[in-house]
Amino acid sequence: MQKVTGELMKKKNVSLFWFFLLTIIISGCLKVVNTEPDGEKTDVPIETIIYVNFNENLKADTVNSSSVILTEKDTGIIVAGYPGVIDNEISFTPLSELKYNTIYQVCLKKGITTSDGKSKLKSDYIFKFTTRKAPPELKVLSTTPLNGSVNVLDSSIIIINFDSEIDPYTINSSSFSVTFDENELIPGEFAYDKSQVSFLTTYLLPLGSKVTVRLSTDIKSKSGGRLSEGMEFSFLIQHFHGQLDSEFGTNGKVITPISSSDDTGQSILTQPDGKIIVVGY
Repeated sequence: MQKVTGELMKKKNVSLFWFFLLTIIISGCLKVVNTEPDGEKTDVPIETIIYVNFNENLKADTVNSSSVILTEKDTGIIVAGYPGVIDNEISFTPLSELKYNTIYQVCLKKGITTSDGKSKLKSDYIFKFTTRKAPPELKVLSTTPLNGSVNVLDSSIIIINFDSEIDPYTINSSSFSVTFDENELIPGEFAYDKSQVSFLTTYLLPLGSKVTVRLSTDIKSKSGGRLSEGMEFSFLIQHFHGQLDSEFGTNGKVITPISSSDDTGQSILTQPDGKIIVVGY
Protein backbone atom coordinates (compact mmCIF):
# COMPACT_ATOMS: atom_id res chain seq x y z
CA MET A 1 0.00 0.00 0.00
CA GLN A 2 2.86 2.34 0.85
CA LYS A 3 4.60 1.43 -2.41
CA VAL A 4 1.48 2.25 -4.46
CA THR A 5 1.04 5.49 -2.62
CA GLY A 6 4.68 6.42 -3.25
CA GLU A 7 4.34 5.72 -6.97
CA LEU A 8 1.24 7.91 -7.15
CA MET A 9 3.07 10.73 -5.36
CA LYS A 10 5.97 10.49 -7.82
CA LYS A 11 3.59 10.71 -10.80
CA LYS A 12 1.80 13.62 -9.17
CA ASN A 13 5.09 15.44 -8.55
CA VAL A 14 6.21 14.85 -12.14
CA SER A 15 2.86 16.18 -13.42
CA LEU A 16 3.13 19.24 -11.22
CA PHE A 17 6.71 19.81 -12.42
CA TRP A 18 5.67 19.82 -16.08
CA PHE A 19 2.62 21.96 -15.29
CA PHE A 20 4.73 24.66 -13.61
CA LEU A 21 7.39 24.45 -16.33
CA LEU A 22 4.74 24.91 -19.03
CA THR A 23 3.25 27.81 -17.07
CA ILE A 24 6.65 29.53 -16.90
CA ILE A 25 7.22 29.02 -20.62
CA ILE A 26 3.77 30.38 -21.54
CA SER A 27 4.02 33.34 -19.17
CA GLY A 28 7.40 34.21 -20.73
CA CYS A 29 5.94 34.52 -24.25
CA LEU A 30 5.53 37.96 -25.77
CA LYS A 31 1.92 38.50 -26.73
CA VAL A 32 -0.51 41.23 -27.78
CA VAL A 33 -2.84 42.38 -25.01
CA ASN A 34 -5.07 44.77 -26.99
CA THR A 35 -5.21 46.95 -30.10
CA GLU A 36 -6.77 50.26 -31.09
CA PRO A 37 -8.72 50.11 -33.34
CA ASP A 38 -10.02 46.76 -32.12
CA GLY A 39 -9.88 43.90 -34.56
CA GLU A 40 -12.79 43.99 -37.05
CA LYS A 41 -13.85 47.47 -35.84
CA THR A 42 -15.85 49.57 -38.33
CA ASP A 43 -16.53 53.29 -38.74
CA VAL A 44 -12.91 54.12 -37.88
CA PRO A 45 -11.89 57.79 -38.53
CA ILE A 46 -9.54 58.27 -41.47
CA GLU A 47 -7.16 60.30 -39.24
CA THR A 48 -6.69 57.38 -36.86
CA ILE A 49 -3.38 56.39 -35.24
CA ILE A 50 -2.92 52.67 -34.59
CA TYR A 51 -1.85 51.41 -31.15
CA VAL A 52 -0.86 47.89 -30.05
CA ASN A 53 -0.15 46.98 -26.42
CA PHE A 54 1.93 43.98 -25.36
CA ASN A 55 2.34 42.16 -22.05
CA GLU A 56 6.01 43.26 -21.77
CA ASN A 57 8.19 46.23 -22.68
CA LEU A 58 9.71 46.10 -26.15
CA LYS A 59 13.15 46.45 -27.67
CA ALA A 60 12.91 49.61 -29.81
CA ASP A 61 15.23 48.51 -32.62
CA THR A 62 12.96 45.56 -33.44
CA VAL A 63 10.02 47.90 -34.14
CA ASN A 64 10.31 49.46 -37.61
CA SER A 65 8.60 49.75 -41.00
CA SER A 66 9.53 46.11 -41.73
CA SER A 67 7.97 44.72 -38.56
CA VAL A 68 4.85 46.93 -38.44
CA ILE A 69 3.00 46.93 -41.76
CA LEU A 70 -0.34 48.57 -42.64
CA THR A 71 -1.94 47.63 -45.97
CA GLU A 72 -5.19 48.09 -47.84
CA LYS A 73 -6.57 44.58 -47.57
CA ASP A 74 -8.23 44.39 -51.00
CA THR A 75 -5.37 45.91 -52.99
CA GLY A 76 -2.35 44.98 -50.91
CA ILE A 77 -1.07 48.57 -51.16
CA ILE A 78 1.27 49.36 -48.26
CA VAL A 79 0.44 52.55 -46.35
CA ALA A 80 3.46 54.73 -45.55
CA GLY A 81 3.76 55.82 -41.95
CA TYR A 82 5.86 56.20 -38.83
CA PRO A 83 6.13 53.28 -36.36
CA GLY A 84 7.15 54.09 -32.82
CA VAL A 85 7.45 52.39 -29.43
CA ILE A 86 7.17 53.54 -25.83
CA ASP A 87 7.59 50.83 -23.18
CA ASN A 88 5.08 48.08 -24.10
CA GLU A 89 3.12 50.09 -26.70
CA ILE A 90 3.66 50.27 -30.45
CA SER A 91 2.12 53.17 -32.38
CA PHE A 92 1.80 53.59 -36.13
CA THR A 93 1.00 57.03 -37.56
CA PRO A 94 0.00 57.00 -41.28
CA LEU A 95 1.82 59.59 -43.37
CA SER A 96 -1.54 60.83 -44.75
CA GLU A 97 -5.23 60.29 -44.08
CA LEU A 98 -6.59 56.84 -44.80
CA LYS A 99 -9.22 56.25 -47.48
CA TYR A 100 -12.90 56.22 -46.66
CA ASN A 101 -14.87 52.96 -46.55
CA THR A 102 -11.75 50.80 -46.87
CA ILE A 103 -10.65 47.63 -45.05
CA TYR A 104 -7.13 47.91 -43.64
CA GLN A 105 -4.92 45.12 -42.30
CA VAL A 106 -2.22 45.55 -39.64
CA CYS A 107 0.57 42.95 -39.52
CA LEU A 108 3.04 42.76 -36.63
CA LYS A 109 5.85 40.51 -37.82
CA LYS A 110 7.28 37.74 -35.69
CA GLY A 111 10.63 38.63 -34.20
CA ILE A 112 9.56 41.74 -32.30
CA THR A 113 11.52 41.35 -29.06
CA THR A 114 11.15 42.26 -25.42
CA SER A 115 13.45 44.91 -23.97
CA ASP A 116 15.46 42.27 -22.04
CA GLY A 117 15.87 40.19 -25.21
CA LYS A 118 14.48 37.04 -23.55
CA SER A 119 11.23 36.72 -25.51
CA LYS A 120 10.03 37.29 -29.05
CA LEU A 121 6.73 37.41 -30.89
CA LYS A 122 6.55 33.78 -32.08
CA SER A 123 4.27 34.35 -35.09
CA ASP A 124 2.80 37.24 -37.10
CA TYR A 125 -0.08 39.00 -35.37
CA ILE A 126 -2.73 40.30 -37.79
CA PHE A 127 -5.90 42.33 -37.25
CA LYS A 128 -8.23 44.34 -39.50
CA PHE A 129 -10.47 47.40 -39.30
CA THR A 130 -12.72 49.36 -41.68
CA THR A 131 -12.80 53.15 -42.07
CA ARG A 132 -16.04 55.11 -42.04
CA LYS A 133 -18.07 56.02 -45.12
CA ALA A 134 -17.28 59.29 -46.90
CA PRO A 135 -19.29 62.32 -45.66
CA PRO A 136 -21.10 64.66 -48.09
CA GLU A 137 -18.90 67.10 -50.00
CA LEU A 138 -18.63 70.63 -48.64
CA LYS A 139 -20.11 73.37 -50.84
CA VAL A 140 -19.88 77.17 -50.97
CA LEU A 141 -23.32 78.80 -51.02
CA SER A 142 -22.34 82.46 -51.37
CA THR A 143 -19.53 84.98 -51.07
CA THR A 144 -19.36 88.62 -50.04
CA PRO A 145 -18.22 90.50 -52.07
CA LEU A 146 -19.49 88.69 -55.15
CA ASN A 147 -17.04 87.50 -57.76
CA GLY A 148 -16.31 90.34 -60.20
CA SER A 149 -17.57 93.12 -57.92
CA VAL A 150 -16.09 96.60 -58.47
CA ASN A 151 -15.75 99.69 -56.27
CA VAL A 152 -15.70 97.53 -53.16
CA LEU A 153 -15.00 99.47 -49.96
CA ASP A 154 -11.45 99.11 -48.68
CA SER A 155 -12.84 98.30 -45.23
CA SER A 156 -14.97 95.40 -46.46
CA ILE A 157 -15.16 92.11 -44.57
CA ILE A 158 -14.88 89.00 -46.74
CA ILE A 159 -17.60 86.46 -45.90
CA ILE A 160 -18.02 82.88 -47.14
CA ASN A 161 -21.20 80.90 -46.45
CA PHE A 162 -20.92 77.11 -46.66
CA ASP A 163 -23.65 74.46 -46.68
CA SER A 164 -22.32 72.76 -43.51
CA GLU A 165 -20.76 73.74 -40.21
CA ILE A 166 -17.04 74.30 -40.68
CA ASP A 167 -14.19 72.70 -38.77
CA PRO A 168 -12.34 75.88 -37.66
CA TYR A 169 -9.04 73.99 -37.32
CA THR A 170 -8.93 73.66 -41.12
CA ILE A 171 -9.15 77.42 -41.72
CA ASN A 172 -5.81 79.21 -42.00
CA SER A 173 -3.86 81.47 -44.36
CA SER A 174 -2.97 78.47 -46.53
CA SER A 175 -6.46 77.02 -46.96
CA PHE A 176 -8.14 80.47 -47.08
CA SER A 177 -5.76 82.99 -48.66
CA VAL A 178 -6.45 86.63 -49.52
CA THR A 179 -4.02 88.45 -51.83
CA PHE A 180 -3.90 91.67 -53.84
CA ASP A 181 -2.21 92.19 -57.18
CA GLU A 182 -2.01 88.38 -57.51
CA ASN A 183 0.68 87.50 -54.98
CA GLU A 184 0.83 89.99 -52.08
CA LEU A 185 -0.68 88.26 -49.05
CA ILE A 186 -3.12 90.38 -47.03
CA PRO A 187 -2.86 89.73 -43.26
CA GLY A 188 -6.02 89.40 -41.20
CA GLU A 189 -8.03 87.35 -38.74
CA PHE A 190 -10.73 84.71 -39.20
CA ALA A 191 -14.06 84.61 -37.41
CA TYR A 192 -16.48 81.67 -37.36
CA ASP A 193 -20.21 81.26 -36.93
CA LYS A 194 -21.11 77.64 -37.69
CA SER A 195 -21.29 77.50 -41.50
CA GLN A 196 -20.02 81.06 -42.04
CA VAL A 197 -16.37 82.14 -42.13
CA SER A 198 -15.36 85.82 -42.14
CA PHE A 199 -11.99 87.37 -42.88
CA LEU A 200 -11.19 90.73 -41.28
CA THR A 201 -8.14 92.46 -42.72
CA THR A 202 -5.50 93.85 -40.38
CA TYR A 203 -5.44 97.08 -42.37
CA LEU A 204 -7.55 98.69 -45.12
CA LEU A 205 -7.46 96.93 -48.47
CA PRO A 206 -5.19 98.73 -50.98
CA LEU A 207 -7.10 101.30 -53.06
CA GLY A 208 -7.54 100.39 -56.70
CA SER A 209 -6.22 96.88 -56.20
CA LYS A 210 -7.58 93.55 -57.38
CA VAL A 211 -8.21 91.27 -54.40
CA THR A 212 -8.27 87.50 -54.93
CA VAL A 213 -9.63 84.95 -52.46
CA ARG A 214 -8.57 81.31 -52.79
CA LEU A 215 -10.16 78.40 -50.91
CA SER A 216 -8.39 75.04 -50.96
CA THR A 217 -9.66 71.48 -50.55
CA ASP A 218 -8.01 71.41 -47.10
CA ILE A 219 -11.11 73.16 -45.72
CA LYS A 220 -13.40 70.61 -44.08
CA SER A 221 -16.82 70.50 -42.46
CA LYS A 222 -17.32 69.21 -38.92
CA SER A 223 -18.38 65.86 -40.43
CA GLY A 224 -15.17 65.68 -42.48
CA GLY A 225 -16.54 66.67 -45.90
CA ARG A 226 -14.20 68.65 -48.15
CA LEU A 227 -14.60 71.00 -51.07
CA SER A 228 -14.51 68.80 -54.18
CA GLU A 229 -12.14 71.30 -55.78
CA GLY A 230 -10.49 74.60 -54.90
CA MET A 231 -12.39 77.83 -55.41
CA GLU A 232 -11.20 81.31 -56.43
CA PHE A 233 -12.97 84.65 -56.80
CA SER A 234 -11.83 88.26 -57.21
CA PHE A 235 -13.12 91.81 -56.80
CA LEU A 236 -11.82 95.37 -57.28
CA ILE A 237 -11.34 97.87 -54.47
CA GLN A 238 -12.49 101.47 -55.02
CA HIS A 239 -9.81 103.77 -56.46
CA PHE A 240 -10.16 106.61 -53.99
CA HIS A 241 -12.13 107.88 -51.03
CA GLY A 242 -14.68 110.57 -51.76
CA GLN A 243 -18.28 111.68 -51.59
CA LEU A 244 -20.80 113.16 -53.99
CA ASP A 245 -20.83 116.96 -54.43
CA SER A 246 -24.29 117.87 -53.14
CA GLU A 247 -24.14 121.20 -55.03
CA PHE A 248 -23.84 119.37 -58.35
CA GLY A 249 -27.13 118.43 -60.01
CA THR A 250 -29.52 116.66 -57.67
CA ASN A 251 -27.65 115.42 -54.62
CA GLY A 252 -24.51 115.11 -56.73
CA LYS A 253 -26.06 113.32 -59.70
CA VAL A 254 -27.02 114.53 -63.19
CA ILE A 255 -28.66 112.40 -65.88
CA THR A 256 -28.28 113.95 -69.34
CA PRO A 257 -30.17 112.35 -72.26
CA ILE A 258 -28.09 112.87 -75.41
CA SER A 259 -29.66 110.67 -78.06
CA SER A 260 -31.68 107.52 -78.46
CA SER A 261 -28.57 105.45 -79.11
CA ASP A 262 -26.03 104.23 -76.57
CA ASP A 263 -23.34 106.75 -75.61
CA THR A 264 -20.17 106.09 -73.65
CA GLY A 265 -17.75 108.18 -71.66
CA GLN A 266 -14.33 108.10 -73.27
CA SER A 267 -12.28 110.14 -70.84
CA ILE A 268 -12.47 111.47 -67.32
CA LEU A 269 -10.68 114.40 -65.65
CA THR A 270 -10.56 115.64 -62.08
CA GLN A 271 -10.25 119.45 -61.92
CA PRO A 272 -8.13 121.29 -59.32
CA ASP A 273 -11.33 122.19 -57.47
CA GLY A 274 -12.14 118.48 -57.10
CA LYS A 275 -14.96 118.41 -59.69
CA ILE A 276 -14.98 115.68 -62.31
CA ILE A 277 -15.47 116.12 -66.06
CA VAL A 278 -16.50 113.18 -68.29
CA VAL A 279 -16.29 113.50 -72.08
CA GLY A 280 -17.44 111.06 -74.70
CA TYR A 281 -19.89 110.42 -77.52
